[in-house]
Formats: sequence, structure tokens, C-alpha cells
Amino acid sequence: MAEDALAALQKHFEQQFGATTDVLGPLPSRKTERVEGDEENADGVEEVPSSPSSVSSHTSPPSSPGILRVSAVEQERTTIVQPGKKSFLKKMPKLLVEEELVSERKRKLSAAAEGSAQEVEQDSLEAENLKNDVALQKLLRESHLLHEAASRSGTVSLEAQGKARHKATMQHIAMLGGQTKDQKMPMAARKGMHAKRQRIKKLVAAEARESGTVLAREKKSKPSKRLQGFQPKSFTPGKMRGGTLRIPKHMLPKD
Repeated sequence: MAEDALAALQKHFEQQFGATTDVLGPLPSRKTERVEGDEENADGVEEVPSSPSSVSSHTSPPSSPGILRVSAVEQERTTIVQPGKKSFLKKMPKLLVEEELVSERKRKLSAAAEGSAQEVEQDSLEAENLKNDVALQKLLRESHLLHEAASRSGTVSLEAQGKARHKATMQHIAMLGGQTKDQKMPMAARKGMHAKRQRIKKLVAAEARESGTVLAREKKSKPSKRLQGFQPKSFTPGKMRGGTLRIPKHMLPKD
């Protein structure tokens, strides 16, 4: 029963603190101790128990003086280290000397200055690239006008001049969505263009109605209301002077 309890205790101890180096044996009972004592008295021989720190059994007889040699073996205590546990000193930051701090600060300042210089250079490069892109787009947009001007004059120029410059400006305004000035043309041609636009709109609306497509609602322009009577800052015949309206003779009604 005692051996089972000791084995259970040893197992529990090993689970908590790890395997032990020295295995404990079973405790001797009182009966076995008495039997061993009687045997020793009967034989007259005394046995010395063995231990890690033992005294040497070879000694000189009591009559002559001798050297007593003692050998002791110290066993190091095993320290149980939990997994993931670190020393507090390892977590402490390294203390820097004043010179190291000054050099570190200078290094950071120089790195910041180099970074700012690189950013300025990069911004200037991006601005220059954007300017070149705009110039290239303008050249491609006005290439046909420049070709016509070069074929007439015989000189090649990268910038539009005269009528070509005016045409390029109006073309750019129209491309941006601005209203262009109507060119001079006969009234019959203008009416024909307007009728063709209306006819195309009707065809598109009819096809959309057949296919079930919903088109954007057209904005109808409201007719301007003509105000009756005298309106301030409006066109009136004659001039008002001293509360009297003076009308020229050619505007008077004829009888």
C-alpha cells in the first residue's frame, strides 16, 4: 500500500516539475530494520550506508595517526523553466551613450533631408511630364490644321498661326462642350440641316419605341413671354424728358 502511494506521489511530482534524477526507493518497514539489526549484532560487522557524499572506508588503525580523506559530490539543483518565460533583463532596451544618441539624431536628420530633396525632385519631374503631355495632346489635336497651313505656305511650324490658330481655338472650345459660333451660310442650307437633325431624332425615337428602350427626356425650350406695357431698362421708342415722351417723326403713325 505504501509503495503504491509513493509511486502515485512520484508520478504527480514528475508531471508538475519534470523527471527526477534520483529515484526514491520504498521506505523500509520497522520489522525489516529489527531483523537487520539482529543480524549485524550476531555477525559483529558494521556496514556503512552508501550515499553521494560518502566518507572513504579505508582508514588507518587508531594507534597510528593517518590522513582522513573526504570526498563530497555536490549535486546541482535543476531549475524548472516554464516555456516562453524570458528574463526581465533581456527585455530592457540597450542604453545608448550620448555620442551614439547624437550620431543617431544626425543620421535621422540627414535621411529626412534626403527624402525631402527627392520628393521635390520627383514633384518637379511630374510637373514637367504633365506639361509635355499637354503639349503633345495639343500638337496631335492641331496636326491636321498645321498640315494644311504647311501645304499652303511651304514652311513647317509646330504652333498654329492666324486662321489656323483661330480654328484650333474654336475646335478646342467645341470639344470641351462650349457653344460655337454659327458660321455664315445660306438660310436654305441652315434650314435643311435643322430639318435633317429633326428627322434623325424622330427615327431614333421610333426605333427606341419599337425595341422598348427608354431614352433621355428632351428638354423643351419654353417660348419667351413678351411683356406688355412699359418695362424699365427695355426698348422704348423715343426718349423721356421732363415726364414727356418725345418720339421722332418717322415713328409717328401715318394717317
